[in-house]
Amino acid sequence: MSQLTPELAYLFHLEKREEDALDDLQKNPFDVDAYYDRAWVSLQQGNYGQAIDDFTAAIRLSESNPWTYLNRGEAHFRSGNFEKTINDVNAAIALKANFIEAYLLRSDARRRLGDEEGAIADETKVHRLLAAQ
Repeated sequence: MSQLTPELAYLFHLEKREEDALDDLQKNPFDVDAYYDRAWVSLQQGNYGQAIDDFTAAIRLSESNPWTYLNRGEAHFRSGNFEKTINDVNAAIALKANFIEAYLLRSDARRRLGDEEGAIADETKVHRLLAAQ
């Protein structure tokens, strides 16, 4: 008898989440959460173009979720587009000023672009935010 490994369970979870998102979008093509869910699954599966498209659709429907910008920025980062990463992270930070995850991603993108000073500034901000918690 085969055993369900954590990796296999995670894959089943992703597949189910994607199916649910597709069902929700068929019922309501304006379901921001369904676009977000499908985008998140695509990001986890390495389908960055689809993730970017779905995060963009979610942003068009609701511009107020900083996590949507952050995750689209992550998809851009994984695609090697560090300028777009920084643009999305800046939008996330504008919505949530103390967004530690955003500062960390922006630091990585800045470093990849050769902006060591900017990367260090973001890391310093993260240390300050963590110390204040």
